[in-house]
Amino acid sequence: MSEQGAALRPQLRMQAEAGATLNELTRELVEYKGPLSANEYEQLWLYCWALTGHEAMRSVWGGSGGSGAVEDDITS
Repeated sequence: MSEQGAALRPQLRMQAEAGATLNELTRELVEYKGPLSANEYEQLWLYCWALTGHEAMRSVWGGSGGSGAVEDDITS
């Protein structure tokens, strides 16, 4: 993944932790001005999906959802 793509991950994670939805995170990716390849976009979109899915699971289960950190579930 490029430096631009890697630099987006912490920003996306902070937004997800603040309650951003998948649509809001996707909009961030679409509006991002840096060069992202189609593969990087897809990887980052899946990362966003995992972040928002993890948050939804946390609210349902009242904790971590029985899984580790999102980074444990997603390869870089």
